[in-house]
Amino acid sequence: KGVPSDTQKGTSEGNEACEVFEVEHDGKTEEKTACGVVPGKRASKKDLKNQDKILKGFIIFIAVVAMFFLLWWLISYSVRYFEYQNMEFEVVKEGDIIFYKTSLPVEYQGNVIPYNFYLRRDPRKVGNLLDLEEKMVFRKNLVFDLKTENLYCEGDWNIAIGNLVSMFNLFGISTLIYNESEEYLPAEDYLNIVFDEGEETEIIKVNELNYELNVADCDILSVTEKLMVEAIKQFKELNAQE
Repeated sequence: KGVPSDTQKGTSEGNEACEVFEVEHDGKTEEKTACGVVPGKRASKKDLKNQDKILKGFIIFIAVVAMFFLLWWLISYSVRYFEYQNMEFEVVKEGDIIFYKTSLPVEYQGNVIPYNFYLRRDPRKVGNLLDLEEKMVFRKNLVFDLKTENLYCEGDWNIAIGNLVSMFNLFGISTLIYNESEEYLPAEDYLNIVFDEGEETEIIKVNELNYELNVADCDILSVTEKLMVEAIKQFKELNAQE
């Protein structure tokens, strides 16, 4: 059987290695030693230096890739999620349509669950376009008064009013369509909102109980979703105080 020796000696051609063998001959066991040169070459200082450079370059490459990945993740997150007026929004794409989703905890059948609102307009842009100088005070009832049929806008009116009605009913606020034969008393229980065409899209406060929402170029969703953001913000503030 062969037993590797502990003796190795370097040469110009490689490393010399020896092995000891036990050989049986005529009932006797004899030890035989066989030596040879294992091909190889000792690394020079220059080779070690080059290897060190390659290792450092590889580590730097990995670090740069990791940094770019982290940067890409941060940019993607900031594009998809943002905060506006203490509300968290998520950009959700459904086919070619982009929604801006925000959630609000509401009580449903004895449990508190998140209720999602999906806006079609970026609330940051609508906020810059429509600036409510004073806080809008909502009442027990909202009365919507549409002054022109030109605001139907290929179905946008139905979407806009439907979203408002669903949201305010969730908040316990009644919504009504103005009827000139009706008398809305007591006056302080009603907030009257008039929708009309205008040269620019804007919200005008007439007094504490009356607002005019002027719409240009059928941009009805901007004014109604501005109301939604304002209501959600106030509802969230009330919940935080409780």
